[in-house]
Amino acid sequence: MPPISKSDTVDILLTPQFYTLKREKLPVRHAYQAKRIAPSLFEGLVEDPRSLEYFVYKEKDSWVFIAYDVSEIIDFLTKKSLSAQQVGKLFFAQQIIDQIDHPVAIDETLALTVLNETAVLVPRTALPQSTVFKNIQKVKTPKKGLRLEYGTESFIGRKQAFIIAGVIVFVSMLLIAEGWRYHKEKSIVEEKQAALYADYPALQNAYTRENIAQKYRMIDQEERAKRNIVSKVASLLVKGVILQDFKLEKKGFVAHFEIKNKSDQKRFQKLVKKSGFKVKRLSDSEFEVEGGR
Repeated sequence: MPPISKSDTVDILLTPQFYTLKREKLPVRHAYQAKRIAPSLFEGLVEDPRSLEYFVYKEKDSWVFIAYDVSEIIDFLTKKSLSAQQVGKLFFAQQIIDQIDHPVAIDETLALTVLNETAVLVPRTALPQSTVFKNIQKVKTPKKGLRLEYGTESFIGRKQAFIIAGVIVFVSMLLIAEGWRYHKEKSIVEEKQAALYADYPALQNAYTRENIAQKYRMIDQEERAKRNIVSKVASLLVKGVILQDFKLEKKGFVAHFEIKNKSDQKRFQKLVKKSGFKVKRLSDSEFEVEGGR
């Protein structure tokens, strides 16, 4: 792979050293269903299956599972002076096996070829001297690829962005509903207050007005406490953290989170303690966080 200028945007075809492949016949119809069980299929094949990303697609009567490490790919691209922002889409060599009718020369020592319906790298010295190599430029781009969601300078990926956006919408709706209720209650109180002043002018003294003002201050303090809790919970939604459930009550709140990666779990627990909340582990990947106002 020659160096690429910083103004270019390119698609990347990853050769087999960047991924682990497995082919399975499964009684599922959709790729998202197959992807859910992908980590369990790679137990024993890779060191930590749940820390990897998975690309899944149908090939004839079998499902093809490709496990890859995003950070490893980004490190390689960085060494080639290629930033993640320059990458259009990533593809895997396995996706083009039907086009490799002749070996594809990778460099002076290696070639990409197909053995047992699997894309592999072989030494060029292992091939006959009369081998005619296929020009990589003649290989068509596969229809399905993936983007480096975690390859940008952002701290969150697309999935996390959707989750946070959902939380923000939920919080916005909650605040709008609470604001409308507060406005309605305030109007009712003001109407009753005006009626009382009309019937009992003596009530219009500083002491009575202070009591009424104190009541509104308490309502405002309650709403501020709600917003503060929601803001702190939202700050826990960093990379790898999924909010499954959130209940806000008068005395406090309870939230359930799912975190699969162990390093993400440690970082999450530190953030919870820093926020002053209590955290309880429910399972290997589920946590319960609660706190009061």
